[in-house]
Amino acid sequence: MGNFGTVLRITRELTADISVEFAGAVLRPHSAYMQQKNEKTKKILENCKLAGYQFIKEGKMHPETLKEISKPLIKRREYIGRNA
Repeated sequence: MGNFGTVLRITRELTADISVEFAGAVLRPHSAYMQQKNEKTKKILENCKLAGYQFIKEGKMHPETLKEISKPLIKRREYIGRNA
């Protein structure tokens, strides 16, 4: 998740420059692991749909929903070992 900091900063600056409200971001680490079909990925996809619904209905996504979407699918040590 820490790798998204620069992208978020740039996005916030851009939205401020063009006078558009930043509504939040759906951040998904380990996106390659979303191909797995299991309860974790199913819950993440359900929360992605919920975030879209919240955004349309309320103009914002709930922090709890975004937190569920960004939950890791693999432990850091295991991820680093596979991608080293």
